[in-house]
Amino acid sequence: MKCDVCSNPLSEGALFCGECGSSVYTQEVSARREPLDTQVLPRFLTDGLSSVAVSASPLPVPVPEPEPVSDSAPEPAPEPAPERVEIPQPSFMLTLDSGESLEVSANGLVGRMPQPAAGERFAHLVIVTDPSRSVSKTHLEFGFDGEQLWVLDRNSGNGSIIRESGKIPRRADPGRKYIVPRGTRIDMGATHLLID
Repeated sequence: MKCDVCSNPLSEGALFCGECGSSVYTQEVSARREPLDTQVLPRFLTDGLSSVAVSASPLPVPVPEPEPVSDSAPEPAPEPAPERVEIPQPSFMLTLDSGESLEVSANGLVGRMPQPAAGERFAHLVIVTDPSRSVSKTHLEFGFDGEQLWVLDRNSGNGSIIRESGKIPRRADPGRKYIVPRGTRIDMGATHLLID
């Protein structure tokens, strides 16, 4: 029996050719089935190894991708984000003399046609119906300082008067914030606003 690759005589029971190293088993199987489309690699392409029979359509062999090499220490695993705790926002009830009420928990404006200035944002725009026009278009601003509500007169024409229970009424200076507790009444021209 001879090697199909290099024609070297093979000894009885040999598994590989002693000259080229090709598998005798592959040659025997090839002889029984259809011949494989093979080619011989020249010696100079095999880095000093003997010629090897290579199938023209080899089966793909998965090759694992090499791990990237880094000079720096490995980055620590990211810490899980802390749980968000929802803090309940305080809320106040604003009641107009017309009987309309609005629960508020964020900043806002009060007036006949309240309009924020350029760049301002408000959660609430409270419209006061006032046929006598004693309330300014944007009369009053309100907001929160922690759990307390404050009011600020926005340079209104007729001003704002703060009436806290058990205290002497006081006129609000335009542009100044006043903390107002529940039960406070704010007079705005011919109308008023009750804070609960």
